[in-house]
Amino acid sequence: GAYGASKNGFIENLLSLRHSGRQLTKKGLFYVHQGLGFYYLYKCRYVLARKHALKGQAAALGHGFQFGRILAGDLLGNIYAKLCEFSEAKKAFSESRKIATKLGNTGISSAIEINELVTQALPGKGGGETFHALEGKFQDIAESNNFSKATLGIGLIRYYHMCGRMSDAAEMSRSIEEFIH
Repeated sequence: GAYGASKNGFIENLLSLRHSGRQLTKKGLFYVHQGLGFYYLYKCRYVLARKHALKGQAAALGHGFQFGRILAGDLLGNIYAKLCEFSEAKKAFSESRKIATKLGNTGISSAIEINELVTQALPGKGGGETFHALEGKFQDIAESNNFSKATLGIGLIRYYHMCGRMSDAAEMSRSIEEFIH
């Protein structure tokens, strides 16, 4: 949520890559490529996003940086979902969530589970069971977790549209509007 600070950090990382090149540590390379992966994901340039996410993942693996592996897997899962490569997305999320669970990071594990569930719902997989799980998760998420609340809400809006439940979709839109803005 600290976009100004994030932007400054992102620019510093890019300048480090430009000036230091191969002299950056694997951890440094991870952060540069992870940042570029997110940048391109949000710019809807998914092929470039995947390229940098894979480089970030390789840097995290090369350094044994488990937290980086978790973040890289989550990013890759989201990119694969945008590319409609749902089986790859599921693998990336699953591996990432296993590492987070093993490290005892329940917050990140839960966020990845939400991404995984919403991604599964995109192509309509799992039918009613998936959508009941989405609704249950939405009710259980604290208001303070606005990113996950918005992610789940958007997944539910899609579901309601597919089922012709337009009033439910409109109500959900109103309930997550504050998180989106």
